[in-house]
Amino acid sequence: MAKGCEESGLSSWIGSQLQPLESVPPVVAVLLITVVVASFTELASNTATIIIFLPILAELVNLTCSHM
Repeated sequence: MAKGCEESGLSSWIGSQLQPLESVPPVVAVLLITVVVASFTELASNTATIIIFLPILAELVNLTCSHM
């Protein structure tokens, strides 16, 4: 599933949609992401959550670092 998200460009698209988090302090961004991921674990297993969110968060980090 994670590989499919990467190859289809879904991770890049979702990561780019999260770019407004660049304008908030890092602590707030981490808090928001933590709440979203923790809430998602109520619906899916921890393994499925990581498989889905890790490529998205990695893409967000790549986008953030490329703007520095």
